[in-house]
Amino acid sequence: MCINDILKNKIIKKITVVVSVIMILFITLFVGKQDSYAAGYSISDKTVKGTLTIEYSVSGSCGESSVSSDLSIDEINYSTSESYSIGVDVIVSRDINGKAKYSMTYNGTSNWETKVWAEAPGYIGEGNTGSNVICVGTGTFNLGTVTGEDDLSGKKYYDTFDKEIDLTYKGGTIIQTDIWDENPDWEIDWWDLDTHNVDKITLSFTYPGYKKLNIGWDDGVSSVDGFTNGENAYYPTGDKAYTNFTIKNGYELDYISEGDTQWKDSTQDSSNLSKWSNSWTMNRNRSIYIHTKKKSVTWTVKHYFQDIDGSYSTFDSEEKRETYTGNVGDTVTGVSWLNKDKNPLSSKYWQPALNKVGGSKTPTQSITLSEDASKNVISFYYPRAEYAVNVEYDSGILSAKSKSWVCIDARSRDKYRWQESVALSATVLSGNGYDAVWDGWVSNDVKLTDSNKTLAIINSMPAKDITVKATTKVGYTIRYLLENADGTWTTKDTVTGEAKTDSKLTGTIKKSTTGIDYNSNYYVIPDEQTITLSPKSSENVIEYRYYI
Repeated sequence: MCINDILKNKIIKKITVVVSVIMILFITLFVGKQDSYAAGYSISDKTVKGTLTIEYSVSGSCGESSVSSDLSIDEINYSTSESYSIGVDVIVSRDINGKAKYSMTYNGTSNWETKVWAEAPGYIGEGNTGSNVICVGTGTFNLGTVTGEDDLSGKKYYDTFDKEIDLTYKGGTIIQTDIWDENPDWEIDWWDLDTHNVDKITLSFTYPGYKKLNIGWDDGVSSVDGFTNGENAYYPTGDKAYTNFTIKNGYELDYISEGDTQWKDSTQDSSNLSKWSNSWTMNRNRSIYIHTKKKSVTWTVKHYFQDIDGSYSTFDSEEKRETYTGNVGDTVTGVSWLNKDKNPLSSKYWQPALNKVGGSKTPTQSITLSEDASKNVISFYYPRAEYAVNVEYDSGILSAKSKSWVCIDARSRDKYRWQESVALSATVLSGNGYDAVWDGWVSNDVKLTDSNKTLAIINSMPAKDITVKATTKVGYTIRYLLENADGTWTTKDTVTGEAKTDSKLTGTIKKSTTGIDYNSNYYVIPDEQTITLSPKSSENVIEYRYYI
């Protein structure tokens, strides 16, 4: 192959590509712009208004005379051709490809009326020289059912087509029933109207054309009965097209538009609030678009705080509730007040929030907004902070414990809720030589009531760990003995008293300088003694012996 042949082939290929592109553009611009008809769409058995036109003639003669004078008309030539119309229903069908047919049934009797002008020479009456002679009668036409077909393929789908059919061959009868002069001063003397002819019978009606309806909608519409989004549908001109559409959950109708016109008055189905309907009079091509919007709903964050008895009160006050607005389907998040530093909330008084009573700790909670308002609630539960009550007691106490005063029969606990009332109870040892007596409750952390009894109350648990102690007191004896020359002892002084059990007691050393008693010149001064007071006073004795 020579170079020229190669160049020639390249040029041919380029031309082929260009032609192909042009063909595609042609198809897109012209074929693609053709109306897309709904498959098999047709006007089926539509009833339209038609007209039967009856043309008839009445021939003959008559005579009349005046009631108030001797005037008369010997012969009036009564000859006239008239017509009248009868309304009928015509059932028509027409498909988009041009095939059409009709059907009409009529069997009935109708009334007719004719007028002929008559004049009497020399008659003068209210400026008139004559009057109408009126003849009336009936027409009977038993046409049965008339059917036919037409080819409308040469017509555009949107064009109407007028149709006339000659039904004279069907025949009918015209019968006279009465004749009179409209002027009451004249009476008909005689008549001879024997000729009553049906001249023509014509059926006329109009095949309806189509109007195009385009329905579009946004993502909030689930479906439109009988429609595909953006597809054309066709309706007989003048008919009503109905659009029944369903809105998705979480959406509501915003408006329906046609160009710059907007409607918000669609009819909502009372039994199904997601169903809507509209009707459109197809007197023109119409393009309708359904606009929706996400439903706006409120959502609430509620904060529940534990009562002293352990239950959770339901608050409906502004400071315990937060209300927001969102759209159905949105994910929203509520934040615990403890995580927002919401005053006066403090971890000193409240524990971290729970997602439910007895549930897990959660600083945030998220929900997807629903149409059901009862589901659009985030709840946080705040347990009261708990603090320890450390109960101590001395050796004069058999036992001592604390328990909730709010629920006195509850099990003894180590920790109690902030502001909870706490009961303290103690039992003093007795018998077997124990003779310590109740002394009271002591605490540096909290104020106690009834502290002179073995039962005491902490009215309000403070926001801290506390220590309380049950105490007793017991008696003690200090004796001072002097040695005699013969080695015996004489009790010179005795001191008795009471002090707290388990406390330290140190006896005072006497050192007399004015006399012989306890004088270090005569006696050896004993060492100082310290004892821990036992709950048995018999054991709480200190003896100081002074040796010569």
